[in-house]
Amino acid sequence: MARKISEFTKVSSYTLNTGDVFEHLVKEDDFELNHVVIKPGFKFPAHPTDAAVIITVVKGSLYVQLGDYEPMTFEKGKVVQVEEGIVSVLGNEGAGPCELFVVKRRQIL
Repeated sequence: MARKISEFTKVSSYTLNTGDVFEHLVKEDDFELNHVVIKPGFKFPAHPTDAAVIITVVKGSLYVQLGDYEPMTFEKGKVVQVEEGIVSVLGNEGAGPCELFVVKRRQIL
């Protein structure tokens, strides 16, 4: 008998709108996938990253300031990697929404 895909897969859906969104799509002990939509003018407060982070910008532009370095802006189509423990500020200085997928990878000791 053929196995069903649902026996060995997990399927998540993400929100399809341009409002504020921060949702956990996948959350395991060592891995997390989040979907984020940031409205224009919003910045997350400075915080150290709690894992190695990979950010994929799929819409708009992402403002990134890491530590004391000059801020940069990354447009859609860019993938940004940030090491664990780096103080970061992420936000949207653009005119429209900024949409991201964020992968967090943690080391389990």
